[in-house]
Amino acid sequence: MTSTEPLPPTGPRIRSLWGRIILALVSFFTLATVLVFVYLSGRGLPDAETEPEEALEILRAILEEPQVLTTMLCLQALAGLATVVLMRRLVDRKSLWTLGIGRRGVGFGTVGWGILLGVVLASVVSLFISAVGGRHLRLDLFAEWPATWVGLLGLIVVAAAFMEEWLFRGYMYVNFREGYSAPRAILLSALAFSAFHATNPGGSPLAWVNILLVGIVLGQLRELTGGIEASFGLHLGWNFALGMVFGVPVSGLTLPSVFNVSLLDLPDALSGGSFGPEASAVLTVVFGAMAVVLARRLMPPEEGA
Repeated sequence: MTSTEPLPPTGPRIRSLWGRIILALVSFFTLATVLVFVYLSGRGLPDAETEPEEALEILRAILEEPQVLTTMLCLQALAGLATVVLMRRLVDRKSLWTLGIGRRGVGFGTVGWGILLGVVLASVVSLFISAVGGRHLRLDLFAEWPATWVGLLGLIVVAAAFMEEWLFRGYMYVNFREGYSAPRAILLSALAFSAFHATNPGGSPLAWVNILLVGIVLGQLRELTGGIEASFGLHLGWNFALGMVFGVPVSGLTLPSVFNVSLLDLPDALSGGSFGPEASAVLTVVFGAMAVVLARRLMPPEEGA
């Protein structure tokens, strides 16, 4: 006796790997742009008749408000998380747990050593630049930010790091890995990660190269550990230490911080300019060396070894 019930769907709705990747990117950027535009419109964006210089001043004043920066980062994180959920469930028709989280034996310990590694790397890069530039840390204690907004921003920094890892080392990496080798999947997901930061304020060719290197290291950790916990930890520790401990720009964004060190008047090749240390040649050396070390770990063992 045969059943008349329809068989469950198999395979993604969009068979093309690149079709799924492009749809995910377009969906994320569109949703994030719409959410931020609607929010800023409610805050009073300058109209079309406003002079460009005056419009920039109005926009700069709006973005300096604690709740504006916090809300914008929150909306971007929500857009990324929503994109991953909708793409994986409705387009790929697969479980969210297949994106590198929730595996046995991997959890807070892996995230913890990733955070430690991120904090150490951010400290080495920031303190080296400040030492070479003859700068000293100044106690800032989050300036005039209310404690509530500082706490909310800290939570959003966590959410933003998780969103980026789930999107790039989770969704995109898993899709790329279905069709390509590990090195190619790492490189392609890193290129998408670099393109994502290309529009951040203060960007430069060296900044894009450095973000590509960071993306490669995060992708290598993803391949080595089989999940996004380690890469998420490194990403979070790096952003938190750089932005909320040392007070230097993180991908062009300035966050309230415990300390503050002024690096902007140093040569851009050393300080990274307004983009921050992620556009510095110091980071190129540090993450370039890490990428080489991790690449050797990923190499298959020689025959008979």
